Amino acid sequence: YCSSINYLPGISRHASLDLLLLHNARDSFLVYCCGLIMALVCTRASAATKIIKLSSGHDMPVVGLGTWQIKPDDVDRAVTAALENGYKHIDTAFVYYNEEAIGKSLKKYFDNGGKREDLFITTKLPSFGNRADDVEPMLKSSLEKLGLQYVDMYLIHFAAGFKRDPSKLEPAKDKDGNLIVDLDTDHLAIWKAMEAQVKAGRAKSIGLSNFNVAQIENIMKNAEIKPSNLQVELQAYNQQKQLRETCAKHNIAVTSYSTLGSPGSDADKKTNATLALPKILDHPVVQKIAKNHNKSTAQVLLRHVVQNGMIVIPKSTNPERIKQNIDIFDFELTADEMKELNDLDRGEEGRIFDFSIFKGEGPSSVSFRQNQLMRAFLGIVCLVVLAVLLPGGQAVEKLKLSSGHEIPAVGLGTSTIKLDEMDKAISSALENGYRHIDTAFSYDNEAAIGKILKKWFDKGGKREDIFITSKLPSQGNRPESVEKYLKRSLKDLGLDYVDMYLIHTPFAVKEGENLSSKQDKDGNDLFDDVNHKALWKAMERQVKEGRAKSIGLSNFNQSQVLNVYNNAEIKPSNLQVETHAYLQQKELRKFCKEHNIVMTAYAPLGSHSARLNLHRGTPKELPALVELPLIKSLAAKYNKSPGQILLRHTIQEGLVAIPKSSNAQRQNLDKNPEYPWHDQ
Repeated sequence: YCSSINYLPGISRHASLDLLLLHNARDSFLVYCCGLIMALVCTRASAATKIIKLSSGHDMPVVGLGTWQIKPDDVDRAVTAALENGYKHIDTAFVYYNEEAIGKSLKKYFDNGGKREDLFITTKLPSFGNRADDVEPMLKSSLEKLGLQYVDMYLIHFAAGFKRDPSKLEPAKDKDGNLIVDLDTDHLAIWKAMEAQVKAGRAKSIGLSNFNVAQIENIMKNAEIKPSNLQVELQAYNQQKQLRETCAKHNIAVTSYSTLGSPGSDADKKTNATLALPKILDHPVVQKIAKNHNKSTAQVLLRHVVQNGMIVIPKSTNPERIKQNIDIFDFELTADEMKELNDLDRGEEGRIFDFSIFKGEGPSSVSFRQNQLMRAFLGIVCLVVLAVLLPGGQAVEKLKLSSGHEIPAVGLGTSTIKLDEMDKAISSALENGYRHIDTAFSYDNEAAIGKILKKWFDKGGKREDIFITSKLPSQGNRPESVEKYLKRSLKDLGLDYVDMYLIHTPFAVKEGENLSSKQDKDGNDLFDDVNHKALWKAMERQVKEGRAKSIGLSNFNQSQVLNVYNNAEIKPSNLQVETHAYLQQKELRKFCKEHNIVMTAYAPLGSHSARLNLHRGTPKELPALVELPLIKSLAAKYNKSPGQILLRHTIQEGLVAIPKSSNAQRQNLDKNPEYPWHDQ
């Protein structure tokens, strides 16, 4: 059933779990057999449900009543029906704003002879309480509303933190009604406060919700009391295989929400429309299996998750559906049926919720309180946006420069992004965890980027947390012009310094009016002489005077780099050149490695549209990289996009990548880039 139930003698937990994660026909049969044996031997009936043993030592029922979106007026009907039908597990949260109504229903149950120890109640710390000092008052508030002395499971609802109104237990908001991100969220400090709730008797077990692999690992390494539960969106289209492997390794029970595809919430959510997927309840495979067992499609989907060893918390206010949702222990899915359902997985493309609600794009009919709920809950399941923004969360890999500074391995390239798309591109990048923005004087977008950075700083972003690269234009390739152009870039960007300043090209063109290039009558730039050694001395002065932290080169060949390097006091620490799978720059990379120069790859995805324009005879010989069968097969194997595969290849070769996109869904910052590669 799960990583967290007891295993048979002679079968190690990890060995058994390895079986559970295999997906071909033979292995699916093994999964089925192991699951069936473990279910018979290692679980016991508790009314109509079964339990999983948590790492905390407590038992958790595998079916619970989810109460998200249940209005207070409907709570009593739902909770009463659930308790009458054998449910012993109720899931709620501070931001569901129904704890008080649930408390009244529980009181009725206790007054009629029900025992507290027979129930399992989960609630959650809201994201605007993601500070160590707020954990206890938030939990005490939940306990008071629930009418309980303790909860059985207390979860951190969301990895990201938002600021709290200092006068009450409500989120702070800006003038537009948006939640304000708290950039000081410290997962380890919060977890210590969570542990204190167990020691004080206010929570029996503690866990996480909507955390990614790296964030979980960070807490596991530093926890005295380990998290015993992770609650995430998990349904047939998005089966969270990587997260499940991590949880299995650490004996963390997984709770699936939105198991049935979250029917009925379409008005309040943003759906991922990258795939034309039918509603999971209507999928032909699910309908066929339901008919085989004379069960509803909902029962089949719930059984699939439970038979894969996880907990489900379906939400309903309909007494008949509530009864059906727990009536899943009188049948078993065959190995073939399990494989068919496992094969419905579409990974991230099958995810239900995205982060657009954070930008105020929710339906206008939604009340502010519902908006608070959605912003603090619906969007969080993406696990990509903001995942690297928070201390204690997954950080983007960084490379150490010879200057002593660090450069994030993934940055947002801004070449050719239109000015009217710039705000969307940069804002999405920052929200997605990018901390490296690459621009240049010649891109003519630095002023637009500066305005967006100012907004980010005004909301609490710190200058030292972001890495900005700009470049000296070809018309500035004279020693006396370097300072002038850099100062102009700094003014437009609204910065006191850039983290990296590059000489954009090894050649020079003549300077015209207003810092533009001088052109002939046909509109062609006029080339000029250039002295790289003298130019580099002027670049070094920018470091000494504090206008640049590090300096480097762009589009220089090996001999040109060596000429600068051999005569430099401050060595170039970065070289930016076109690098992708068709042009891997192996000699240049070897040279840079020998001289401790970090290489940055631009056009890492192959820039296919540019290739079609510049090399019109090559489409057949060199198809788009993202369309290559090899790239597609690796993408399918690792459940990633072709773009992510190409970027991972670049980064795993030790380079920095700066993909360009104004599409938030394509900004490529993978929530967990540490998937294995071997020699592929």
